[in-house]
Amino acid sequence: MQIAEGNCNYVPVKSPSPSPPYDFRRCKESSTNLLDSLPDELLFNILVHLPAEDIYDHAMLVCRKWYRMIRTRYFVHEHLQHSTPGLLLHNSRNKTTSFAAMRRGRIELSECSYTIRAYEGWDSCNGLILEYYSFEGTLGFHIINPATRKIFEIPRFSPQGTTIDHRWGIAYSAASGEYKVARTYANKVDDEDDDDDDLQYVVDIVTVGVDESWRCVCTQHLSPESKVLLGKDSVTTEGFIHYMNSFDDNRVLTLNVETETITEYAIPQGLDYKFRCCLSTGKSLSMLGKCGEENYWEVWEMKSETGEWTEMYSIDLEAHKCKLEELYGKKDKGSGIIVPMGWLKYHEVVILRFLHSARFHIAYNVRTHEINSLELACDSFNPAFKVHTNSLVGLV
Repeated sequence: MQIAEGNCNYVPVKSPSPSPPYDFRRCKESSTNLLDSLPDELLFNILVHLPAEDIYDHAMLVCRKWYRMIRTRYFVHEHLQHSTPGLLLHNSRNKTTSFAAMRRGRIELSECSYTIRAYEGWDSCNGLILEYYSFEGTLGFHIINPATRKIFEIPRFSPQGTTIDHRWGIAYSAASGEYKVARTYANKVDDEDDDDDDLQYVVDIVTVGVDESWRCVCTQHLSPESKVLLGKDSVTTEGFIHYMNSFDDNRVLTLNVETETITEYAIPQGLDYKFRCCLSTGKSLSMLGKCGEENYWEVWEMKSETGEWTEMYSIDLEAHKCKLEELYGKKDKGSGIIVPMGWLKYHEVVILRFLHSARFHIAYNVRTHEINSLELACDSFNPAFKVHTNSLVGLV
């Protein structure tokens, strides 16, 4: 990803494969600073573990040597690999954005300095936040890195006719080193021979920093029943965007942003789930299926490249019924229904919330089976959780 000097508007947002390690050069200026006396490799390893905000606001301004070191693609890439991923929570009602992450075995919750402005329609990938907006009848997006406060514009688009069921996603193509944004929507066409309206689902995609206009992704190979899934919520994983129904459909549509093709995969057969949801692990897609009326969930993981599903483990919250009643209170039967919201740390901690409470969430450790309450400043009954990493992506 490259940014022109003095220009924070839209420029190529590319993050190619890491180049060879930084060619460490000694700073000509003499200095008595202890850090300056450290070997360059050791200094690199210290800086790469600092938070993105501290690097951008402070470390990069210390001296030219640090500035040059930080503004290399290799440093930005290594910093992303060393950063701790977590969950970004956006509450559209009170306009707050929070970040939760696991560090040293503890949950750390902090308010973000940047507040997502989009009421709905946002996504996150490698520290970049995609936001949807409407301006003077034109729909559009922009991308921002909240750590560096750099904003990148994306070509706007004007809807043709009546459009509904808008969905958005941003994903990173590692092979080409490009970020791509996909939007799905349905054109509403009146059918004179039918009382019902005919919905024609469309998927458009744009390569950030390369394309000046949107192009259409082929969906002709999909059945009309499958295309309906494009109007459902999407989940972004590493290089893929997935579409799936939470209830009675046994398929998932997967958009490969590198090849720009959509593949239909079947979910495991013979599973009679009352409700299921898909969560991003960051790298892959996970599915949590609710068994019966109880708070018992089976966890599956799908390989995005092949559509192969693997059963991982189960989450039995019925064994913690007393603890849950202590946290939420014993009320009517439906008040104790719990819904998964996101993986705080995959294979270890998942965040869930009580269906009839916007504020009370729980963190369940799938290894130790421990439950901790997590009270979030949220008054929305459908808060959005996205996998996020504070990064320097877009710095160079």
